[in-house]
Amino acid sequence: MRESEQLFLDLIREVGPDFTTNPEKARIRLLAAAEQAHAQGDVLSEFKLLDELAWQATTKFEAEEAMDCIHRVLALAEQTGDANHIGAACNTYGVFFMNCGEPLQAIEQLGKSLAAYESSGNTPRIASVLVNLGELLVEMDDIGKAAPYLEEACKLTERTERPDVLLNLAFVRVHQGRLPEAWSCIVRVWREGRHAEGWPLRANVHDVAGWVLQQTGNLPAALRHYRKSLSLFMKQHDPFRISSTYLSMGDVWLKNGNRDKAVECYRESAEISGVRGYRFVEIRSLRKLLLLVSGPVESLAVQQRLSYTLHEADQRNKALRRNFVELQIRLDRLRRERQELVRDYERDALTGLYAYRNMEERLNQHASACARFAFLFLDVDQLKTLNDTWGHSAGDMLLRSFANDLSDALPRYGQAIRKSGDEFIVLLPHAGRAEAIEYLQDLYGKLGIQRRIGEEAISLSCSAGIALWPTDTEQTNLLEWLADQAMYRAKSNGRNQYCWNQPFLQS
Repeated sequence: MRESEQLFLDLIREVGPDFTTNPEKARIRLLAAAEQAHAQGDVLSEFKLLDELAWQATTKFEAEEAMDCIHRVLALAEQTGDANHIGAACNTYGVFFMNCGEPLQAIEQLGKSLAAYESSGNTPRIASVLVNLGELLVEMDDIGKAAPYLEEACKLTERTERPDVLLNLAFVRVHQGRLPEAWSCIVRVWREGRHAEGWPLRANVHDVAGWVLQQTGNLPAALRHYRKSLSLFMKQHDPFRISSTYLSMGDVWLKNGNRDKAVECYRESAEISGVRGYRFVEIRSLRKLLLLVSGPVESLAVQQRLSYTLHEADQRNKALRRNFVELQIRLDRLRRERQELVRDYERDALTGLYAYRNMEERLNQHASACARFAFLFLDVDQLKTLNDTWGHSAGDMLLRSFANDLSDALPRYGQAIRKSGDEFIVLLPHAGRAEAIEYLQDLYGKLGIQRRIGEEAISLSCSAGIALWPTDTEQTNLLEWLADQAMYRAKSNGRNQYCWNQPFLQS
């Protein structure tokens, strides 16, 4: 790892607590570091810094900043082509849509994240995405589909030491009516996770325990746990969880018959979520408040605020959909550009055949995948004379025509490569002497067909040398030299023919 990259990673760890106590300071520091990484061309560090910013903005429901960071993170992930980077970016985007109340887009992005992580075998991240999918399906009241995701995440958790997933499984168990198992999940999380350094376990456990007790009708015990979680969330300066807990406490007080306490909790939830921009929590609080407030003046005020909040949320969702469409267009363009870059790197510009750059890798792949293969080294006969006579543009046309004949004669999985100028290589997997001769006879037949340059009709020919792996040598790096020597003997013998590698050259 480069020194600059380590410094950026250390910075991410350092500012982590600041997102709770001083989020603006943490945001400014990470943004400045991301710009510095961009200026240095350090794509990996820029990605990690912006991914952290995107995640923090997403979890704190800061929509505009989250969308801006996610756009940049997705673009960087496409640029690197790394499956883990793509998985992280799509996961953040999926959680963003979860928070915005767009479940279909969330499922789409989380599905992409899961596929990316599965392709890289990143088990801890797979568990995280499964948890997010399970959470989303729980919110959509689709418990039947949520359970398999969370149970699979639970199995992976046992191997990756992620006990927090059991909290989500507890929700599912309550919905399924399996209350003892729900409590078992909570107790296990408490026992296994209380020693986890830096994990806000107590607040989360009390919050989930309050919810479980609320569903089972034990309202006094539910209130006790909610009060404990509220106190801990306040110490952590977590306004979203504070507003959500007030909302839950209001539901408990209302079910307990205490309208005044319920109104008080709903008001607190609406005020905190309204200031912080947590629109869906604010809307839920205002709707419940509207049913409970007494007096026409207060009722009208709540109604007006709810109407304004709903309108604002609708406008924001429309803007998010527009941004989503724009982002998809940008990503499609980036994918096409990346594919073009890969193609330009792998392919020869003039002929469209494979380029010579990664020849060693190709030979190693053939050696590992095939019991045998043939290496053919070909040289177009008299190309210099043709260039001198008809010009280089005509020579280029003939090279393209020769490349087409090479490709047309190829068997399945064969590869044609342009080395340079008039030199070409053909790899024939699973081929021996008979298959190599069959290919060359087919090729010579195609080359013999006349083609026109201006008013003249000419035919092409080539000299070829053949080396066989592992018959001639077990060292793939010697194949080209052996075939090249054989090709020069073919030229010396009069061109337009092929020669085999001579056994004595193996030494």
